[in-house]
Amino acid sequence: MSAQVIPTGTIARLATVVAAAALALVGFAGGAALPSAALLTARSDVGTSTVATGAVALGLTNGAGSGTWTGSISLVPGGVVYQRLTVTNLGSVALRYAATATSTSDTLASRLTMGVVLLASGTTTCDASSYAAGTPVGVTASLPFGSTAVAKVIGDPASGAQAGDRVLAGSAADNLCLQVTFPFGARLGHAARGSTATTTFTFSAENSP
Repeated sequence: MSAQVIPTGTIARLATVVAAAALALVGFAGGAALPSAALLTARSDVGTSTVATGAVALGLTNGAGSGTWTGSISLVPGGVVYQRLTVTNLGSVALRYAATATSTSDTLASRLTMGVVLLASGTTTCDASSYAAGTPVGVTASLPFGSTAVAKVIGDPASGAQAGDRVLAGSAADNLCLQVTFPFGARLGHAARGSTATTTFTFSAENSP
């Protein structure tokens, strides 16, 4: 900070001017009435505002068993199985969801293919005919039955709206039909006979603005 030196005479003159101004103000106030500078005010409070968050909850039902989509299945080359799954928005706000599949082994899972369709309105059966009449919702029409790396099945679990995500209003539901196929020509080799593929499907949901 810089300092500025003011001559003593200047300070004295400034003090004199200030004092004179103060005296003039007092004299004026004593000689006549001045308009009041006070303001009349009023205040009114509105009622308390409450902000509440909605709820996001996803329900999975109608699989082959509790907590599973397909259950335990046995397939030979050329075999096909179908299994229904109902995805329900149990919350109070719209949500979007995605699904992924992770397998414990790529040996068999990579040779099995699957597809997912949305069943036609009012359809509760999941078989060859209802699957053919359904609307594909999978990332592609033919996916490997999971992978040791996370495989995207429906949409993308990344945060925010992603291509293929399914949107459900509160209390709405999607009836899905899964098809798993063991194609002819899937060469497993002698060592892979009797192998198994355990695949976990993970559904992720978030609110949809």
